[in-house]
Amino acid sequence: MSRYLVQLKGVKKLFEHGRVIALNGIDMNVAEGDFVAIMGPSGSGKSTLLNIIGGIDVPTEGEVLVNGLNLSWKHIEDYRQKFVGFIFQAFHLLPTFNALENVQLPMIGTVKNRKERIKRA
Repeated sequence: MSRYLVQLKGVKKLFEHGRVIALNGIDMNVAEGDFVAIMGPSGSGKSTLLNIIGGIDVPTEGEVLVNGLNLSWKHIEDYRQKFVGFIFQAFHLLPTFNALENVQLPMIGTVKNRKERIKRA
């Protein structure tokens, strides 16, 4: 097992047939217990980077490893279901649910056991 939870190796992301470079050779290692802030102006690639780490998008070039597992498309759906959750800037929490219930909500379709949802939340 890798000593890093997340590793990015030479990650590039191009849009519009290569005319727009969103990410250009990102190398990053995140170990357990690390706190990471991704900062930059609008359009600098922050959301693109998080989408790639979260398995919502794939890099044009480079590798993304989570616990040593290369996030190729053959692993991506399982990775998203088991390990990824996003709360977006314009999030919509259900006001009648408490915090724990709101966190569990996306798991209802994939994690049938309530105790397991609570544990994962």
